Amino acid sequence: MSLRLIPLALAAVPMTLALKALNFRKQALIQAAEGLTSATVAVAMALSGWGPWSLVVGFLAGSTMGAILWWIRPGWRPRWHFDKAVASGLLHSGIRLWSAANLAQMIDGANRLFIGGILGLVQLGHYEILSRVVHAPMQSLVGIHDRVTISAFCREQDDREKVGRWFLRLSGMMLILTSLFAGPLFFFSDILIPTLFGPGWEAAINPARALALFTFLAPLLSNPAVFVAMRRTGLLLKFTTIRAAITLSLLFAAA
Repeated sequence: MSLRLIPLALAAVPMTLALKALNFRKQALIQAAEGLTSATVAVAMALSGWGPWSLVVGFLAGSTMGAILWWIRPGWRPRWHFDKAVASGLLHSGIRLWSAANLAQMIDGANRLFIGGILGLVQLGHYEILSRVVHAPMQSLVGIHDRVTISAFCREQDDREKVGRWFLRLSGMMLILTSLFAGPLFFFSDILIPTLFGPGWEAAINPARALALFTFLAPLLSNPAVFVAMRRTGLLLKFTTIRAAITLSLLFAAA
């Protein structure tokens, strides 16, 4: 599966250029072709008796197809030219963004480590199912939001007043959208959880309420688009570091 990193890396630059140009139609078409290729190859190989290898080969085939399609009229060609200034800026910003993403992943992993190691596998199963149900719509929404706002904010990064105005309006819209989902789950989880999962899930009602509250506040916890557009990736790393320290300290105290 690690071989998938190769076609993903090859597609990175033309895909980023399409996002920069807000060309989401091209991205949607290529992702659809990639998903169709992956599913077709995986199902065909599974029917041929390849077992779990069919999933691996399917993922690799889909990623390879995506890389090929991204390089059809990419609007850019690589050159044998090295710009130290550009490389230095990309390296420093990239390290900070990479570190912040790893810290966020560590927070997510620490939750599962604490629940599975201290409370047991049954509680970990409850948490996994609930977090997917609660977080999946929010993560999809935030993913779309970040892809659009990074390009839009970077275009207007010199007009800080406009970026600030956009940020406040978008944050308000995100809070409204997340409240439409988190509100009913918070107030009516005692009805929704048993209805969705069955009578054996009463113990998950209060955790569902806590996750719903987090989902409502999630749009305010971090907004990488603003940090990137304002060239403040270092501040993003500091903010994520504080989040990680608080989360791990609370988990340790609870343990």
